[in-house]
Parts: sequence; structure tokens; C-alpha cells
Amino acid sequence: MARWDSDELMRAARKRIEQILAQAADTDSGAIRRAAGVPETAANKASGADSDAAALVARTVSNSWWSPGVAVPEMRARTLVLPEDFVDDGDGVQFLRSTDGMRNVYRPIDREFHMRQGIPKEPGHLAIRAEVAYRSSSLFRMPRIPPTVISGGPMGRGVVQDFVPSTDFLDDLPYDLLQQQEMAFLDYFLCYSDGNRNNYRTALSSKRYNKGDLVGCDRDLCMHEKPDPNFGIRSPFVEKFNGKKFDDEILERIHAVNEDQVPGIMQNFGPDLPVIGDRAIEGAQSRLLEVQKADGITGEKWPGIIYKDPK
Repeated sequence: MARWDSDELMRAARKRIEQILAQAADTDSGAIRRAAGVPETAANKASGADSDAAALVARTVSNSWWSPGVAVPEMRARTLVLPEDFVDDGDGVQFLRSTDGMRNVYRPIDREFHMRQGIPKEPGHLAIRAEVAYRSSSLFRMPRIPPTVISGGPMGRGVVQDFVPSTDFLDDLPYDLLQQQEMAFLDYFLCYSDGNRNNYRTALSSKRYNKGDLVGCDRDLCMHEKPDPNFGIRSPFVEKFNGKKFDDEILERIHAVNEDQVPGIMQNFGPDLPVIGDRAIEGAQSRLLEVQKADGITGEKWPGIIYKDPK
């Protein structure tokens, strides 16, 4: 009888649980996709995304405390309130509780601050990109981005992100290797240009994350229509894994996504909101295919620079 190490046993158990949950969830894939925040589009149906939508319920097995199927409707249902002693200092970001007692990071659309070439300056373009980052995290089963939605708020519609108790980013990158690879892939796929140390956090224990987990926040400077010549992909994780093969567990999740599914997570944000341009979407599809072909990041399909933010 072959002897397996603990990691092999854990991977086998996770895979079997995913299969069981996917079968149980397959009764109404459209409803599951809607609950998970993936829009109902012709592209989703044509690409076979129904089966992938059912699997969204199972995609959290490796991190059972993180569930996009539950998180999205929960986030949209929250009612944020201003504290009685609130003083509007003009800051774009507010940390507010909702009536269910949860803590939230909230930024109204009319207080967006555009800092990159290649991202249109029309109000709402940063908000939709923040939600795309979370949708991508969900699609690829890489829970490095906390639940993030566009929703109403006390100062107008804006981005609402689940607050994650955390401490500062650790520059020596002592994080779980698979989590680092997840972040590297997401940062590259999204062409994220704001990977400074303030936008990565070290989680404390919470209902979604375990102590020491790697978490990404403030992800709106992504999905460029064209590269910013001064700020390309800015991520210590992309730099670290550029030219290296990802582990099989990461590759399995990357290969499970079809390029035709990409437009579906980058559309349908609600009335009066802008759209992400075709060039940005096609770029994300090209980067996905690049990683699938090479089993890692090569930089071939990113025409801009890639660098680690200086300390």
C-alpha cells in the first residue's frame, strides 16, 4: 500500500469534497451563479459556465471560512450607518459599521481618486475594478481579496468591502507559498498597478481568514485599458514568481477557467455605471492563456513593466 504524506492526503480529501459539493449544487446553476455575483450572460451559458457556477459552492473547500456564494448577497444586504459623532473630513475612504454589526471599508464613487494612465477618469471606473478584483478572486478560487461589491451607502453608491482585522504586511514574505502564488496570479491577471506594502495585509483570525493569511486590499487600480508607462504591474509577488512554474494545485484552478468566462465577470455592474473596455478584457484573456500555456507567468502578454514596489 502506497504511503501518502499529509499534504497529499489533504489534497485528495479536498478534491473529493469538491466533487460531492459540486454534484449537490448542480440543481440550479444559474441561481448559484447569481448568488455568487457572476452575471447571467450569454457568454457564461455558451462557455459551459453553468457547471463552473455550480462548483462555486465547492471552491471554498480549501478555505472553508470564505464563501463567495454566501458573501455576495450578505454584503449587498448590509446597511451602512454613520456614527453619531461622524465628521466629514473629505477623505475618500470610510470605515463604517453596518446595522448587522459588521465592519466595512466604504468609498463613495464621487470620491474616487484617479492616479493612473490607462484607466478612464469617468466616475465609477475605480469602483467596478474593485469589484472585478473580487469576482476574479472568486472565479479562480483564490480567496486573497475580501468580499467587495458596489452597493448603496450613507454618502451615496460606492465600493463596500468586508473589513479584515489585520496587521502590517511583512516584507520578508513569510506567507504560505500557495497564497503567494495566488496573489501573484491575480495581480498579473488583473494587471494590478498599486502593489505597495500598504495594500497587502497580514490577517488576524476572523470568520473569513486565518491568522497569518495573506490579504489584498484597495484593488481598484487594475484592468488598465493600456499600460501606465510609469506604473506597470506593481507587485512583489508577480516579480517573485515571474518566470517560475506555479504549483500543481494553483495550476489546476487556473486551467479550470476558460477564457470565454472572463468577460462575464467584467460586465453588468448596475445602471449608470461605466464598463470595462474590450482592450482591457482582451488583455486579461491573453494573460490567462499565457499562464495556462507556460504554467506560470512569463510577462509575454503584458506590454508594460513589471516591478516590485520599493520599500
